[in-house]
Amino acid sequence: MKALVLVAAMATVAHAKDPDVATALSGVGTGVSSALVVASVLARGDGEDLNRPMFIAGLGTSIITPSLGQLYSGEYWTWGMVVRAGAAVLGTVAVLTQEETVRCDNGGTDCKSLKGAGLALLGLAGIAYIGGVAWDVQDAGDAARRANGQITMHLVPSGTGLALVGTF
Repeated sequence: MKALVLVAAMATVAHAKDPDVATALSGVGTGVSSALVVASVLARGDGEDLNRPMFIAGLGTSIITPSLGQLYSGEYWTWGMVVRAGAAVLGTVAVLTQEETVRCDNGGTDCKSLKGAGLALLGLAGIAYIGGVAWDVQDAGDAARRANGQITMHLVPSGTGLALVGTF
């Protein structure tokens, strides 16, 4: 009986989520995605604004990586993830519907530009995206604490001794 209680107690410890680990996962994940986006500008080819595959990889992973702490804690959908996905849709709509071709000042070639409210929509999408990232990084430790609150262990009288009862 003592061995069973010891195994159950050890299993509880193994399932406990560390808030510091959750926060570190979200912070490091966000940092890696951000580094990919910055590196895409630094690693651009001749005549290019950025390294497009690296930029897409950084932006694409940034939808998930700020939520790594919540994923570690067993939460698979977060408000920050929803906000980031919505902001990505808004930014895409702004670029696709508000882009126009204009004459450039450097030799009369054509350039792409945002018209009308496109820049404002893109700015709002950027602010919302960053807010979604900040929300998930800030909430990661709380997600681990919420996950730990779902694990309960109690010692209860049982016959001539005690029994360890838990819910997971």
